Amino acid sequence: MDAKTTEKVQEIVTKIQSDPALLKEFEASPAKTIEKVAGINIPDFLEPKIEQIVKEQRELLEQVTGRKAADVPQVWALYKEVQDFYDQGMK
Repeated sequence: MDAKTTEKVQEIVTKIQSDPALLKEFEASPAKTIEKVAGINIPDFLEPKIEQIVKEQRELLEQVTGRKAADVPQVWALYKEVQDFYDQGMK
């Protein structure tokens, strides 16, 4: 991932983590929250997949660390398919 994309991802993560209301939204619906914060439109068929992936990753973090996922520092590392959202103007 290039530096510009890494910076964008970090901005989104920071914004969600620093806003309790957004964090709560993210926990309930990760894809919708990312759309809202990033100003993009994720295709409907991908939303359930993204939400399932995030849910499973958070569960794994909790199992491994013994802490709530929200309390574990995290960074998004995106696959090519998600990179396309950034290329379409994700902020």
